[in-house]
Amino acid sequence: MRNLLHHYRKGLLAAHGDNRFKLIRYDYDLVSGKVNRVSFQPGQKDQFYHRYEYDAENRLTDVYTTDRQALVNIPSLEEHEAHYQYYDHGPLARTLTGQRQVQGTDYIYTLQGWLKGVNGIAPDSTHDAGQDGRYWCERGRRCDGRDR
Repeated sequence: MRNLLHHYRKGLLAAHGDNRFKLIRYDYDLVSGKVNRVSFQPGQKDQFYHRYEYDAENRLTDVYTTDRQALVNIPSLEEHEAHYQYYDHGPLARTLTGQRQVQGTDYIYTLQGWLKGVNGIAPDSTHDAGQDGRYWCERGRRCDGRDR
């Protein structure tokens, strides 16, 4: 499926002619099946675009968004929504969320590959996988937690 047209028959969107139909366009790789871009209402006032990047093993690595089609595929002008890092043996290791990497989420697995914990499994911050929970202080100023 390349295009999805949503027809709102009831509710607030149906009452306004301009908002009754919403188009979502998917651009994907025919060989791997991975989605490269999703366009919501392309060319309209409420247009919005998602672009996805993958590594050599077809794992999602980066997600970008923009509200202007002209900015798609220009990483310095798009919003960098998320970055995904993986362990060498395959599973997701860490997610960095936001243009300024405002949150790091770490994933810890058992030897069998089952998810064991998210953002650490120890009660203290010294064993935090991504070192997010560690505090730092700078010359008498307040202490903050930070991502590395």
